[in-house]
Amino acid sequence: MFSKSKKDNQIKYYKSLDDLPFYNWKKIYIEKDLKYLIINYENGIFENIHNLESKLELLWTKIYDEYINDFGFTKKMERILNLERQISIITCDIWIQNNKFLRNKLAILKKQLENEKKNTLDEKGNDYDRQTILIEKWLQSSINIKHTSTRKYFTYLNLIDEESKKYNLKEIKNGKD
Repeated sequence: MFSKSKKDNQIKYYKSLDDLPFYNWKKIYIEKDLKYLIINYENGIFENIHNLESKLELLWTKIYDEYINDFGFTKKMERILNLERQISIITCDIWIQNNKFLRNKLAILKKQLENEKKNTLDEKGNDYDRQTILIEKWLQSSINIKHTSTRKYFTYLNLIDEESKKYNLKEIKNGKD
């Protein structure tokens, strides 16, 4: 996985939403590569480091749990989890009943899941790019996602969402809807 040897105690890691730059979050999410949890990973390539992958997996799990606890699931993530749950249940029912109708339903649900995942984020990260532009528009200033913490990034999105809901409620109360 990594090729230049470094001692494990010399490696520094991002350990929370507060210190993980959003750029790294985006890279991890899109590329599915946990090397972005290593601070200055581009300065060295790593191999033969005892349990590096498992350490990175544990760190990512901790950071992602922190994200879920603080920001919750998006509606798209809830739809994906619901589809995955339905697929699991139907798969178990197929094993038990060997019902051809359930096989067709399973194929349909898998296609829906594939489409939902495809719509969540494309390979280029366009959803994140659009969110970044929205934040910059709201702030009336540009942000550097290499220096903006992941917590701060998602907090901006939550604040924008809250403001837009307040604005929509004001318009409804004033009879503009």
